[in-house]
Amino acid sequence: MMKLTNPVKYFPIEKPIYEVAPHLKPFGMDLGGGDQDKIIFQFDSLFPLARESKLKAHAERISKYYLNNAPVKHNEILSLFLIDRLVMEWPQFFTVRLAQNKILLQCHLTKEELIFDMNGRYRDEESKSALYYLDAIDALVMQVQEDIAWVVKETDGKDSDNCDGLKILHVMSPSHWSPEVKFNQSFFNVHAPIPGVEKLNKSANQMVDAMINKGPFLRMVWSFVTDQNFNHHPNAPKGTDPKQWKGRSFDLENKPENPFDLRVERQITWGFKELNAALFTIRISFLEGQEVKANKEWRELLSGAIESMSPASLEYKGLSHCKNELLNWLLTESV
Repeated sequence: MMKLTNPVKYFPIEKPIYEVAPHLKPFGMDLGGGDQDKIIFQFDSLFPLARESKLKAHAERISKYYLNNAPVKHNEILSLFLIDRLVMEWPQFFTVRLAQNKILLQCHLTKEELIFDMNGRYRDEESKSALYYLDAIDALVMQVQEDIAWVVKETDGKDSDNCDGLKILHVMSPSHWSPEVKFNQSFFNVHAPIPGVEKLNKSANQMVDAMINKGPFLRMVWSFVTDQNFNHHPNAPKGTDPKQWKGRSFDLENKPENPFDLRVERQITWGFKELNAALFTIRISFLEGQEVKANKEWRELLSGAIESMSPASLEYKGLSHCKNELLNWLLTESV
């Protein structure tokens, strides 16, 4: 079995100014990841940590992280697509065979055997897994580092910017937002709380159309954190300190070498024209602050972006309490 390699180091900021924009790129373009840039699902040495985090979220309360009211046909087609992609992209980690009108998927990283009927519906009673999965989507997305969303465009003739909705959310690693709150919401409403999003939301309808009928696309998003936990749901699990859970406590005194990290999201959109829907994947990786500081280009891009942020954007990104301290640390030469 292939050894899990180190994560690709994606730096998501392209200009020394902060702006809320689509920044869509053609899926598969070279961003320094080699063959990893050409695939939807990336596996690397973060997988065990990502899997552990997903298992904890699954055990906490599954409906906090996974919601699904997409039509049965959508679930079936998406499930078969996920199986095909995993086997095609990672044959060393996933193998499939057909037997007695069933699909048997061997997941070598988790040592699970998942069984589906020929329509992609999960057969829990016949599968070999220590975990109870709700359905095929749940079982499959728990095998990868990525989270997913499923966007559906209504086709009833409505002339509205809000006629699309998130019909599936399997998001075990949210970045300070709640899947339960975003579920069933339109692209416009999902992004409405983001300061500076007004220009982007004016073209929300066209964005959803592009996700479904064009592409596939890739975009990179970043956020400020002070830990490398995957799950930053706004509501901490029971018995957990909310302040510590939030993961945005800039602490130079106790963490002088690396007081922050950039949380980087690699997002892929993949259209399903026949369903008037699109798959949206979210993959988390991290860049340590000291890595950014040591790279002159990265340092200048990040500091410029932070300097240009409005007070509302600083608050949204979790930087309002530490902007000056962070910039001072970032731009001061190490002794």
